[in-house]
Amino acid sequence: MLSLENIVRNPEDARSALVRRGEDPPIDQILELDSQRKSLIQAADTDRALRNTVSKTIGREKRKPTTKEIAEMRETGDRIKSYENDLESVLSEMNAVLLSLPNMPLEGVPDGMDEESNIIVRTSEGGTSSHGTHIGT
Repeated sequence: MLSLENIVRNPEDARSALVRRGEDPPIDQILELDSQRKSLIQAADTDRALRNTVSKTIGREKRKPTTKEIAEMRETGDRIKSYENDLESVLSEMNAVLLSLPNMPLEGVPDGMDEESNIIVRTSEGGTSSHGTHIGT
């Protein structure tokens, strides 16, 4: 599987390398899914921080939470679960796309999809060489 980090860091390099393999790489889709992943993580972390702040405030003041605070924290918890579910589906889709991509070729590898595109570097002549008899036979 290709590294998401490498694709995000150098999307044009990844795109050109995969085009050399004869693929139509979904780099834009991967970048969009990564953007969604990051925003969902940030939103969930923001709500977790809010929930933790309210919990610490209530604990520090040594009081029972009001019904309004309880309702807000339930809504916050529901939003966090929603973000996590959305994040799971985004990660699943992203992994499926990444797993469908072939490896990127090295710079010296000729362009093409299979061995028909290879360049012949050298050939050898003849078949097997004559070997002497083995000792003991």
